[in-house]
Amino acid sequence: MSRIICITGWFDIYNRQGTKTGEKEFTVSNGINEDTGDAVVLPCEHPDKLGAVWDEGIREYVLINKIVSRDTD
Repeated sequence: MSRIICITGWFDIYNRQGTKTGEKEFTVSNGINEDTGDAVVLPCEHPDKLGAVWDEGIREYVLINKIVSRDTD
């Protein structure tokens, strides 16, 4: 079963002028393919919005059975 471990954190929110608002949001920054250790580009969204589930064993959000491909063109 292929899984992607979501790397998450609390990140600053910026306004349209590019300055920090003083607020933070919990988002995914990227992922790690658990089978290969390769970095995976993921959208900066809340893990729930990506369909990730909490894995109590590793205490991280994971994406399960998602297609992971690499363009080789």
